[in-house]
Amino acid sequence: MKRSHMPYIEGKVAITKDNGENKAMNNSVRVEIPLSTKLSIGTRVRYRNTKNDITRNEASLNDGQVGLSNKFNGRITLLARGELRMQNSYTNEYMESIGEIMLKTKPSAMQHLEIGAKRELQDFNAELINEKILMNHYFLNNNLSSTMGLGGTHNICIPIKQMIMIATCYLHRFIII
Repeated sequence: MKRSHMPYIEGKVAITKDNGENKAMNNSVRVEIPLSTKLSIGTRVRYRNTKNDITRNEASLNDGQVGLSNKFNGRITLLARGELRMQNSYTNEYMESIGEIMLKTKPSAMQHLEIGAKRELQDFNAELINEKILMNHYFLNNNLSSTMGLGGTHNICIPIKQMIMIATCYLHRFIII
């Protein structure tokens, strides 16, 4: 039996520090359960506490994530994740929903292509958690490899507001011409 078809539980503990005196502790538990060879569900629970010794700012967050992965054939997989996050900082307390939807394809034997949309919150340190920086963007990741060990990766990430402006611009050109 392949490992990708077996249920598993993963626990992680991380303690990080940077040169700006930001310290963080992160605990997470992830469970993945394959329902068939093509369909699997997963969940993750995470707690993060971060503080800055210089500014004395502190923040914490708790989140719960649920995800689904469906492999349509050997070349196309759909991933969807939804997350509810509760954050508590030195001046703010809020709850936010975030998520991601991604289509993974393999157009050729040596190419991997991912396209999707993502909504995420910045949570590296207490100041970012307090500011509630929410990002909405589309992305495209393309990885090309070769049999000689050479390859290249192309990542394109466009914020949704800019994508709407670009689409409006192209639509405007199309209508005028």
